Amino acid sequence: MDMKLIDDLVGRMESESLRLQQFRQIVESDQGLPPVPRDAEREKKSLARLARTPWLRLVCLSTAQPLKVSGYRDPEQGVDSPMWDTWLRNDMDSRQSQLNFAVVTFGYAFMQLTPGEDHAVMRPVSPQQMVAEYDDPYGDEYPLYALRRVRAGKYKFFDDERIVTLEGLDGNYRVVDEVEHSAGVCPVVLYPNLMDLEGNCFGEVEPYVDVAARLDLTTNDRLLVQRFNSWKILYATNITPPKSMTKQQQDRAKMTLRNDSVLMGTGDTKFGTLDETSMTPFITAVETDRSDLSAVSQTPMTMLTGEMINLGADAITNSYRPWREKLKQRRDVWGDCHARALRVAAALEGNREEAENFDAVVQWDDVEDRSLAQTADAFGKLAQMLEVPPEVLWGRIPGVSQSDVLEWKRLHEELRRRDLETEAMALQSDMSLSVGAESGGDLTQADTSQSPASYEDQPKPWGAKRGAKAGKRTIERLKRKDKRDGDGDGIVNE
Repeated sequence: MDMKLIDDLVGRMESESLRLQQFRQIVESDQGLPPVPRDAEREKKSLARLARTPWLRLVCLSTAQPLKVSGYRDPEQGVDSPMWDTWLRNDMDSRQSQLNFAVVTFGYAFMQLTPGEDHAVMRPVSPQQMVAEYDDPYGDEYPLYALRRVRAGKYKFFDDERIVTLEGLDGNYRVVDEVEHSAGVCPVVLYPNLMDLEGNCFGEVEPYVDVAARLDLTTNDRLLVQRFNSWKILYATNITPPKSMTKQQQDRAKMTLRNDSVLMGTGDTKFGTLDETSMTPFITAVETDRSDLSAVSQTPMTMLTGEMINLGADAITNSYRPWREKLKQRRDVWGDCHARALRVAAALEGNREEAENFDAVVQWDDVEDRSLAQTADAFGKLAQMLEVPPEVLWGRIPGVSQSDVLEWKRLHEELRRRDLETEAMALQSDMSLSVGAESGGDLTQADTSQSPASYEDQPKPWGAKRGAKAGKRTIERLKRKDKRDGDGDGIVNE
């Protein structure tokens, strides 16, 4: 084990952690104060602290919160990959929000993967606690090696063959544990927010630090005006103080004048007021600075202020378009990273088929702001006009989780099975009736006994008593007709 390499990686990680700490402070509203004079009063310094507002935290949250993974599947198979179970068992359904926030805050973060008892262990790691070395920072999918600080004095080293646990400080490190893995690559995946062709990563804080600082400065100016110059100032001239008062007492008396003080004078005494400073320009300046931050960060103004005044549906949709384009870009980048991490997890679990499955992609929650009625109408038209299977659209309904979709599919299949059984029983009954009618045997009598007979088939109450006599009368009637003299000439049956 090259301890010099470990010491170099520890130094690089600590240096990078100091650089990233300022971004963390900004999102936690612990950024630097607006400039104030060194000898300023304590009250003005307090106002400068009150002027700090975590605007960039809103920018980060607006990017991190909507990007939630809801599935991982191969489009050809149409069902979730077995690796989705690994994702859920690592609680990544909730931990992904923490990973997203770290990526947008610092510009990048890591996913650490290690062997487990029955599944691979996935662990998001802050860039303040991990450093990775690449041969080509832009083109390489996996690092050559990586080092993570578990706690003070304890580290984990990763390469393409093993995971080594070390302890020590200031260059004195010793190997505590060493575990081999079957990933075939260094089991660490980089998640960038934005990356240029040189491999440099940028978050949602670093490019907009100055814009947010300008907002704090404008807010501080407004607070100063609000605190010291927002009311009228009374003045009086040619007022002679009592002779018994010293100079210091006279100055102190002037400072104690307030809005409810009553002044009296004689002779050439004059009274007047100085108008207050208008706060309208400062409020307008704050709104202008917020608009600048909204434009450069592709964050809707309504997310920064919460106001939606005199905006129609089309205007709201257009105002959200740059933000949606930003989310689409993050989906493309982070989707590849999630798939890469799950392939490494499959290799650690010995699932070679899933480790080489480059067709599986992650499924994202729908973040479009639509009512349920609009969604149902749109999906209904897709199913009827374009013949899209309804089961495919279930997972795209806002607010419907993957577990809900699985429950719906189970109920749908159960109802379909019952319908098929009912149709099969009805078809079997119809076939039995048809066969019995053709044979004319006992089966017909058995079948007809189960259903009401028609009027013609019902036994007549008079048939048994009058049947024989009715037959005789019919024969006699025919005989009489044969002997009938039709023309009356006495000749029968002419």
